[in-house]
Order: sequence, then structure tokens, then C-alpha cells
Amino acid sequence: MYALKALRTLSTHVALRALNALRTNIALRTLRPHIALRTLNALRTYVALNALGTDITLRTLRTDIALRTLRTHVTLSALNALGTHIALRTLNTLRTDITLRTCVALNTLGTDIALRTLGTYIAL
Repeated sequence: MYALKALRTLSTHVALRALNALRTNIALRTLRPHIALRTLNALRTYVALNALGTDITLRTLRTDIALRTLRTHVTLSALNALGTHIALRTLNTLRTDITLRTCVALNTLGTDIALRTLGTYIAL
């Protein structure tokens, strides 16, 4: 009799454990779609954030390239202006040099003419 009671108790316990396991399994099955949806939403958010991050990175990169190009343009403009300034200074120096040479040549010529005239005058 004790064996029968023990067997019934054991059977009841096994049945309850099986029922609990079944309930847990049903609960987990119900929970799994929710977890799957949460995971999917998180994944979508992650993909969207990655895409957004890529877009921001590309914008930053484009801005950086534009700024570098702008800086290069400003540098080239400055160099061109500097080159023009140097060219003008060289040209002015060249003009001054030509003017001085002409002046020296004319002075020499004038002196030569004056000396010739003076020599002629003295000879007369």
C-alpha cells in the first residue's frame, strides 16, 4: 500500500513536473516571438544608426575635403598674389636698373660731348 501511495505521489510529482515544463515551454514560446521582435527592432535601430553614422561620417569627410580644397585654393591664391608681388618687384627693379643704365649712359655721353666741345673750344 505504501508502495502504491508512493507510486501515485511519484506519478503526481512527475505529472506536475511535466505540466510545469509544458507551461514553461508554452511561456517561452510566447516569449520568444517578443524577444525575436525586440532583437529585430534593435537590429533595425543598429542598422539605421550605422547608416546615419556613415552619412555623418561622409558629410564630415566631404566637409573636410571641401575645407582642404578651400585651404589649398586660398594658399594658391596667396602664392599667386605673392608671385605677382615678386614679379612686380622684379619688374620695378628691372625698370629701375634700365633707367639707371640709360641715365649713366646718357651722363657718359653728355660728359663725352661736353669734353669734346670743351676740347674743340680750347683748341680754337
